[in-house]
Amino acid sequence: MKPPVYEPVPPYRARKRHTLPLSRRALAQNILLVLIWPFLAAVVHIVNFPQRRLLMGFVAFCAFAGLVFIPMPGSDAYAYMLRFEAFRAGFFALRGEPVPVAIMSLVAWSGFGVRWYFALVGLLYGLVVATIARLLFQDIPRNAVLSFAALVFLGAFFLNHPVFSAVNARFHLALWIFVLATMLMLDGRWKYALAVAAFGMGTHFGQTLFAVALVILLLSRWLGTWQILFAYAVLAVAVVLPPGVFVAIGDAATQIIGAGAFVDKVETHVGHAERLAAGDFVGRGMGGPWFLSWFTTPIFWSLLISSHFLFWKMRRERGDPLYQLFVLIILMWAAQFAMAGYFGGEERMQRNTTALLVLWHARFFLVRKQGAQLALLINALPLLFYFVVAYRRWFHQAGLGAFFPTIFGAWPDLWPTVMEFLGFS
Repeated sequence: MKPPVYEPVPPYRARKRHTLPLSRRALAQNILLVLIWPFLAAVVHIVNFPQRRLLMGFVAFCAFAGLVFIPMPGSDAYAYMLRFEAFRAGFFALRGEPVPVAIMSLVAWSGFGVRWYFALVGLLYGLVVATIARLLFQDIPRNAVLSFAALVFLGAFFLNHPVFSAVNARFHLALWIFVLATMLMLDGRWKYALAVAAFGMGTHFGQTLFAVALVILLLSRWLGTWQILFAYAVLAVAVVLPPGVFVAIGDAATQIIGAGAFVDKVETHVGHAERLAAGDFVGRGMGGPWFLSWFTTPIFWSLLISSHFLFWKMRRERGDPLYQLFVLIILMWAAQFAMAGYFGGEERMQRNTTALLVLWHARFFLVRKQGAQLALLINALPLLFYFVVAYRRWFHQAGLGAFFPTIFGAWPDLWPTVMEFLGFS
């Protein structure tokens, strides 16, 4: 029996838009709800999203959550807050990746406080995630009934690194930007995908390897049936070669380019790789119990195992965008070993691969049903463990006021964090 032939989706502009129009009155009511209570508007718009592709409430909630965000000492957001205050006091010029510096400069020159910097970062996050959602559902009819497995993995995908995490760390914000680049790549819009990837590098330089993986994926398409074998060959080379090779390449790049902010970033990440090669597993959490440092590992491996079982079912459908996404996952797995030589790879790169693996499962079960029981059986407990620990960490900086109406929540100093409200230190 011949395997099914995957019919590629039609060009983007030729597709039928599966959405319901909004009347002027309904639109005005939605805008009013967004202004009065962003969180409730987000809930309403998310629940109605499969029928009405409207996410203005979600985007507004993300901006509002950034406005009432509470940076924790020692975090990336706290460091940027101190940098912003020093810049406003005239002590030094702003330095760093172009995107956060541009946002911070805009806020500073406009005369607003640092909270508006976090609000704009939250707005950027909301727009990126809303665009990803529209791309993911653009070929799904509005009245389609989603399977239980699709709902589970869609929920896991969109709950991964929420606005509080992305506003706190530029790395997580850049991760979502690169997921958007991946969605554009799956849609066949490579030029836009590479442009968005460049924007992601400007948000956090640590995502450079993600951009490299996208470029390798683009250049390897001509291999056809050999593309997946090429990806595994790259993985094998990354596993065998010591991480000192990555350090040597970084050192050579700095010597060729000379000096500048770009070289400073390369040197910083080369030093990061050197510490990983020496056995200093930096970036493995913020201290505390072991599970706070290693909570990403079980879900990474469970998703990787189940994705291989599912890929075997569609391995001959090379025209399916999921085929390309799986190749990208293998290349990102190789990037983990390029940064560090220990089992599993570097933890921050592991977060990238995990996000792509959850996306792969969600997209797979949006249009397929086979293998659902096996995937849920393999991933149920690791997913539960991952999100319990993750939100235990992320809610330390989530202002409780973000969930209340604007007139109450707009005063963040009056509200504790979510974890403080729940009685956790």
